[in-house]
Amino acid sequence: MDNLAVILGVDEKTIRDELGEIKISKMVFSKVRELFDDDYDKFKKFYKYCKGNIPAMIYQFNEVYKSFEINIVNNDIPFMNEEDEKEIMKMIKEYHSNVNDSLTSIKKMLIELNSKNVEVDTKEIVDAYERETVLLQSIFKDIVDKLDSIKNETNSNKTDTDNINNSHNNQYKNYMINMFKFIKNNPKIFVGYSDITSMHMYFNQKADLVTFHGPMVSSNIVDSFDEETSKALFAALNGDGTYEFVNPEGCPIEVMKPGKATGPVIGGNLSLVSAAMGTPYEMDAKGKIIFIEEVSEPVTKIEKWCYHLKNAGKFKDCKGIILGQFTGITNSDMPEYTVIDCIRDILADVDVPVMYNIQSGHGDKMITIPFGANCTMDTAKKSLTFEINR
Repeated sequence: MDNLAVILGVDEKTIRDELGEIKISKMVFSKVRELFDDDYDKFKKFYKYCKGNIPAMIYQFNEVYKSFEINIVNNDIPFMNEEDEKEIMKMIKEYHSNVNDSLTSIKKMLIELNSKNVEVDTKEIVDAYERETVLLQSIFKDIVDKLDSIKNETNSNKTDTDNINNSHNNQYKNYMINMFKFIKNNPKIFVGYSDITSMHMYFNQKADLVTFHGPMVSSNIVDSFDEETSKALFAALNGDGTYEFVNPEGCPIEVMKPGKATGPVIGGNLSLVSAAMGTPYEMDAKGKIIFIEEVSEPVTKIEKWCYHLKNAGKFKDCKGIILGQFTGITNSDMPEYTVIDCIRDILADVDVPVMYNIQSGHGDKMITIPFGANCTMDTAKKSLTFEINR
């Protein structure tokens, strides 16, 4: 506080009595020294403008101070928030309207008096109205001009910011294009599941790569790399020609809707596939086989996300659907209504083959699926056969 008092050119007691305890982070203290040196009145306005909460981060402080300058420092009229501005403008307009109404009433009275041949000296009435009107119009115009100036300057600053943002967006876009060209021309093995769903879809769709929905190094390979998980991973990675997906022993592939379909497999974790809608990572399901899996969610969320995909036309566009592991899905209200029952109801009017109990996802055993590779699903054989071109 002593340092602040010295900077502002006022004693500590005055600051405390008028503003109370002031907290300023070390990060922005130098900015306060630079902007408010020996100018307590300006600082007091700024402090009230911040509502007693001076931003602690430099970039936040700079943004607030810039707004403060636009609204107070560079304008003759005091700062007003949006509600105050609306109220003042309303009062001025109502006052102006009342003056006009008064003149109209006076005119009507004069006309009536004139019709009765009663003479009235109207000069003083007219002069008073004209003076009132000129004064009111001057005040009204001055405020409107100043408010317009504030808005124009704000819009100008916004335009500059937008131009900078557009430039950054274009740079980012070009970076992403070049990055995926590089990835496409220098393919590497990409394996994993769940949180990296968006990366799977982006690599498949933008870089034309085959990626592998398979075990993670930490949670699967290091902790519990069982024989079936290991065998499936290396069979998929080293496959040449075809790769046959094989469920672990004792876990048969089940059929929800019969049929046969061929197309590249795309998808991943259901919540993330749904969340990617409307983003550059959105799943393009046209002509493809959709794979989805989920973990530790209530059946109501499964329903919500599946309907999101259905309403977006993803199930209509696809060639087929394979349902992976839905581990730890709960339904406390109706335990007998399972996640498979829920999805069966959602897909009742979807005319594509559907298989479920595909052991790939968050379960104990994780069988690898090559995303982006052409797959033939055959419900009669309960088989998934992938074409692997090395």
